[in-house]
Order: sequence, then structure tokens, then C-alpha cells
Amino acid sequence: MNKTFVVAKWEYLERVKSKMFIASLFIFPVVMIAFLVLPTLLATRAEDTQKIIGLVDPQDLITPVLMKKIEERFSLKDDRPMYIIRKIEEPTADTETLRMIANSLVFAEDIEGYIYIPPDIFETNQPEYYSTNVGNIQDQGRFTSIIRDILTEFRLEERGVDPNIVNEVVKPVNLRTVRISPTGDERESDFLTIFLSTYIFLMVMMMLIATSGQILIRSVVEEKTNRIIEVLASSCSPTDLMAGKIIGLSALGLTQIGLYALMGLAAVSYFGFEGILFENVWLLLPYFVLGYLFYAAIFVVIGSPLSSEQEAQQIAGWVVLILLLPMIFAVVAIENPGMPIVRILSFIPFFTPSFMALRIPIAMPSTFDIVVTMGILILSTIFMMWIAGKIFRVAILSYGKRPSFGEIWQWIKAG
Repeated sequence: MNKTFVVAKWEYLERVKSKMFIASLFIFPVVMIAFLVLPTLLATRAEDTQKIIGLVDPQDLITPVLMKKIEERFSLKDDRPMYIIRKIEEPTADTETLRMIANSLVFAEDIEGYIYIPPDIFETNQPEYYSTNVGNIQDQGRFTSIIRDILTEFRLEERGVDPNIVNEVVKPVNLRTVRISPTGDERESDFLTIFLSTYIFLMVMMMLIATSGQILIRSVVEEKTNRIIEVLASSCSPTDLMAGKIIGLSALGLTQIGLYALMGLAAVSYFGFEGILFENVWLLLPYFVLGYLFYAAIFVVIGSPLSSEQEAQQIAGWVVLILLLPMIFAVVAIENPGMPIVRILSFIPFFTPSFMALRIPIAMPSTFDIVVTMGILILSTIFMMWIAGKIFRVAILSYGKRPSFGEIWQWIKAG
């Protein structure tokens, strides 16, 4: 055991002092913040700029009302109108000519785009928006909403109904969502909170397993290539060596995750965000640790028989793909945590940590599911560590041709 911790200490200190690790501690948060903050900043900046929108309404069916409502409803922070509506009109021009003029203004970038109100708008309910960029769905949604309200008000007035009374009666309903637990606790929550808190856990686990696992493979392959492994094996047993590497690199990964967790808690405290994830951390943590050890053993199994880092990275890439599978099911699992496929995948060791991390924050699984999945994961981790130890003992001193599955099976039986 003493030799195990000597190896673990060496692995940890050797890598925690490396320039690459220190750089990654700061580069990764900067990149993540850039991905999260920059789009918001750019979107906010876009919202601070006035847009000139053309309007082609040859019969003046809704022009005055539309211009007034857009100006009243949408404004910038400095109270300027967000949209400047420019009526496209020529005294003797027909509809097609007006649209040609509007198109030329769009191409000349004098206007962002233009709204076309067809003569049969009250029958078709279909206004049209023309622009070189039709990707701004926010603008289009706003224009659609206002035109729909205008058409509704006109129809109500035709039938002798006061639109103001209707607007007073038909008020929007904001559904308040409250998550309840079997113990009777109630907590207000929403889809975004659940989605973000679940994704944080999945991303942290995937990052730790992927980075530490690949470091583990590279460490084994590099030491085999340089014949350092032979010196190490003469000083301690293969079991001590394997356990030391896993413990040392686990501590390295936890150091990285611990730093990010402190940053996250600081952000949570500053912004007042309270995620459901933190309620269940006591239950998610065992899945996290066991899942990491399970995958660490898999990476040991992969790395031990190989003699080149290129081969190791290619095979490790397939293991990382398994970690991405829960991301595909994330939205489905959040909406339907009791879905049979989600529950079945929770009992498969390769997916247990991730899918239980999806299910627990959304709707607490039954005690049976928690006990059984935890038991399966514990037994699978022990079994995989045992397999990894069997293969590691023989594979670390084998060089040359990559062993076949039959040879690996013989190593396991012989060990």
C-alpha cells in the first residue's frame, strides 16, 4: 500500500507541476466562459442597435396601427424605438413596383428587410417578410405577433366587440412549475434550471473521465515505449503500479474539478442561481466516483497491451463516444425520465452514472432503481478493476505486435 501511494504521489506531482496542466486550468474556464458569454454579449449588442424595416402595404390596410404598435412595444435601453418603420410608397406605382423598390433598398442595405401586407391579408392571415437574412427569428416572431394582434382587433371591431375588453379578459397565463419530493418538500423549478444543472454534471464527469483517462493511457504507453515500466515493475508489484497511477491521476482530475467547482460556487453565489443539482449531490457523488473508477479501469485495459500512443488515442476515442450518448438522450430524459429506454440504459454499467445523473435531478428514481443501479455499478467497477489488474500484469511487459482478443483472454485466465 505504501508503494501504491508513492506511485500515486509521483504521478500527481509530476503532472500537476507541468506547464500544460497549469495552462489548462485557466484556458478551459476562459474558453467555456467565452462560449457562454460571447453569444449573449453579441445578442445584447444587436438589441442596442436600431433597425430600419421597410413596409409595403399598397392599400394601407394596417400601416398606421402597425407602425404605432411596433414603436410603442419595442424600445432600446435609451428609450429610442428599436425598429424604425419606413413606408415604401410611390403615388403611381403598383404592388410589384413597390416590391422591386423595396428589394433594391434591401440590397443597398438601406433597410434590414421589409414586411409585405398582401391585399387579402384578412382572408389568408399570411403577411410576408423579405430580407437577405431570414435567420433572425426573434424579429420575425415580434412582427408576426403584432400583426396577429392587429388582425384580431380589426375582426373584433367588425363584430362590434371592444378589443380592450377582450384584451382585459384574455390575459396571458404563466404556469409556475414546482418540483415535489416523496418527503413532501416543494421547490420552484423550471426546464432551464434542470437542463443546465444536469448538463453541468454530465460535462464535468465527461471532461474528467476523458482527460484523466487519456493521460492514463499515454502514461502507460509512454513508459512502455521508453522501457521505464520495466524499472517500475522491478520496484513494485504491477497491482501497486496500476493502483498508484489510477489514484494519482484521479487526484489530478479532482484537483482540476475542485477548482472549477469553487469557481462555479462563486458564480452561483454572485448571480443567485440555485440549481436542483446541489440538492442531490450526496447521491450523485457515489455515481460520479464509481463511474470514474469504472472508466479508469477500461482505459487501463485499453492502454496496457498497446505500444504506440497513436493506437491508444484512436481506441480511447471510441470510449469517449460512449460518454456522449447521454447527451443525445438528455432532452428526452428530462421530458420523460420514466421512459423505458432511459430506465433500461440506467442498468447498463457503461451508462449508469450518466443516465442516473439525468434522472435524479428531474424525478427521483425509485429506491429499487437506486439500490440496484448502485449495486451493479459497484460490482462492475470491482470486476473491471480485477480484469484491468490481470491484463496490466502481463501487458506492461509485452512489446511488438498488438495482442489478439484470444491472447488477452488467456492472460485473464492465467492471472
